[in-house]
Amino acid sequence: MMLLLLLLLQLSAVLAHSGSAHYNVALTVSSLKTPLDGEGPNVIQRQLEMVWEPMPDAEWLGLFTVSPPQKASEGPAPLVRINPSDYPGGYYRTNVSLPRDQYPNGWKKGSKEKPVPGDACMPFWIAAYNKNDELLYDNCIKIRPTWMGDHRTELEILTLADLFIPGTHSAATYNRESTVGPIGHYVLTQDTDIWGQLVHGIRYLDLNIRHCYGGNATAYTPITQDVDRFRKLVNVDGVTHILEEIKDYIKRISCEIVILDIHEFPPGFDEHASNHHQFVSLVHSVLGEFVLPFSNISYNSTLAEVWETGRNLIIAYNHPETVKEYDWLWPPMTHKWLESNSPQDVKEFLQECIDNARISNETTFWVASAFLKPSPIDFMFGGAKSLRELADKLNQNLTRWFMDEWWEFANIVSTDFFLGNTIIDTAVKSCLDKANNLTQSRLDFRNK
Repeated sequence: MMLLLLLLLQLSAVLAHSGSAHYNVALTVSSLKTPLDGEGPNVIQRQLEMVWEPMPDAEWLGLFTVSPPQKASEGPAPLVRINPSDYPGGYYRTNVSLPRDQYPNGWKKGSKEKPVPGDACMPFWIAAYNKNDELLYDNCIKIRPTWMGDHRTELEILTLADLFIPGTHSAATYNRESTVGPIGHYVLTQDTDIWGQLVHGIRYLDLNIRHCYGGNATAYTPITQDVDRFRKLVNVDGVTHILEEIKDYIKRISCEIVILDIHEFPPGFDEHASNHHQFVSLVHSVLGEFVLPFSNISYNSTLAEVWETGRNLIIAYNHPETVKEYDWLWPPMTHKWLESNSPQDVKEFLQECIDNARISNETTFWVASAFLKPSPIDFMFGGAKSLRELADKLNQNLTRWFMDEWWEFANIVSTDFFLGNTIIDTAVKSCLDKANNLTQSRLDFRNK
């Protein structure tokens, strides 16, 4: 009876959704690079993008390095000023770059100071002003290092399966100039390291491993005691480095639930069970004290129940036989993805996935892999010169699809070059809406 009551309450919460995760103005970061000298090494990258919804009263938009003044004449001139009517698509890419690794409030990687919880603005704001130069809307590009804990009281009634979790595809394959050869243009998927992803608010990390030997990223050799032979495909850092970054972040927070999904292995890896055993032992040696065992918690567990355990790291492992041997590993994730370089094809595919989630009775984690894949023509004839171009094609559309249409039924959403969309803000808003509606549904039920 209690289970039935909970299901009815959750269903009524879904039906009660009426808002959406809209913004009026926002800043994103372009995935593209702009060469300054032809094909030379000097490039402009991480360019800030001004994004906005239709605003009839907005006369102009500005990009600022300080919090915008209520009256434009009372503050400094903007770095960039544009008329939104000149850009009907609601998008403008600036020549202003977002610096790397400059996180406020003690969140810089390796900092010894105690970080301050809560959202914090990086030093860039977008603002909309009316014809009288009065502030209408503003927003900043921000870090959200503790967004779950910041809203603990509201979110604790949600189950793990209720959450909208922002994630990164091939999270460990991030930009390192020294490793970007011709193949790298079709492999690099992120422009921010693991630490930065978590600090910005990403809570799902998709990790693909490769077993390297002698610098050959595609070679397979039996594992020895040299655990750093586990490598990522392009980035040359060992997996131990990635695990340590996750550990350093988790040590500084208490309520953020992080999901590490290890789901792709090199050819031949599965032929030797000892490979999985040694790799899992490596993972546990670094992260074991934080791992939330699957044997203690389920997808229907509330966040309050998770937080009571004092553990907040979920590790899913895409090898069922190994999962059976370790009670702390979670089963393989269900990934929904389409191999296409067409945004429209991906939209139709994801729409079908959302429709299925809307009517499904299954309670589990599932990943909407919201990214484009290069076609053979792209490889052969340069139709899209890099994954950066493909991400740029999709990210603007992706933001609006999830904000306007899909946020209620999304679970985990994995994207490329995540700063090019607002999936983190959309996820936070969605989780709060779900929690608020569930609370209201329970009150309505009790009052009947």
